[in-house]
Amino acid sequence: MDEIQFDDGRNVDKIGQRPTKDIDWEAIFKDATSGTGEPLSYATLAHIVSELYNIELESAEAYVYMASGHGELVRIDASQGKSRFYYFLTPDYVDEIPTNLIIPDLTSEFLTADSEVNLLSKDKLVERIDAASRRDLPSEFIWHVVEHIAHIDPFYVVNERVGSQEAVVCMQP
Repeated sequence: MDEIQFDDGRNVDKIGQRPTKDIDWEAIFKDATSGTGEPLSYATLAHIVSELYNIELESAEAYVYMASGHGELVRIDASQGKSRFYYFLTPDYVDEIPTNLIIPDLTSEFLTADSEVNLLSKDKLVERIDAASRRDLPSEFIWHVVEHIAHIDPFYVVNERVGSQEAVVCMQP
């Protein structure tokens, strides 16, 4: 059983038989994001859990992964061919456990054939994520994800429209 270390030297049994339920995900996200609710990358979140609960990084990584399967966290797959996962705290109004929400590969839509920039509106991105998720998630949750899309590589928000790194580079003088 892992223990959490306090500044005054006390050790308190914190992580027991159900580790993902024993971790205070809400407090972690509140502290790490200054209450903004933005997503945290897999590596960042695992590092925070490891440090906060004084456990091996490998165990913390497993707990983060398991928490998405148990419904405490929503895993966002923005990999587009690479391992690139981000996590959100699961909001109270989401009834079904969205273990893995996929942001579809939109690269071809960001740039037209003649390399003109084609940024998507946030409305369009909400539609595309909803269609790709293969789950009946509340639109308010998908909007929450889209509102924080600038924190998820390789997407950027420019003038209230969403684009890839390549599209944004093409816009530079």
